Amino acid sequence: MDQNISVTFPHALIFFPLLAGLITFLFKKDAAVKSWALLSSIITLCISLASMLYVSNKALSGLAFNYEWLKYIGASFSVSFDGMGRVLTLLTAISFPIIFVATYTNKYKNAN
Repeated sequence: MDQNISVTFPHALIFFPLLAGLITFLFKKDAAVKSWALLSSIITLCISLASMLYVSNKALSGLAFNYEWLKYIGASFSVSFDGMGRVLTLLTAISFPIIFVATYTNKYKNAN
């Protein structure tokens, strides 16, 4: 069974931050968590910038994913990466590193 697995920008923008968030649970020290959060948000920003620069407007129609989740009640999961979605994704990707840098020196007594 030959399956061609390709990672597209919507997949990377969904699964990389999710994976980075799960990896965060492995860190014990506060400084390591903050550094990892900043690094992973910068990588996410780079992925978002690359999606803006390297995906043409003609290829946007192919960047949609639809999965029938619970067919008997008509529930489905769909993700599309159209023009407005690209802009809002970029806005979010820009804001997270700024937030992490702005709060880097904050100390929390009970973080959990």
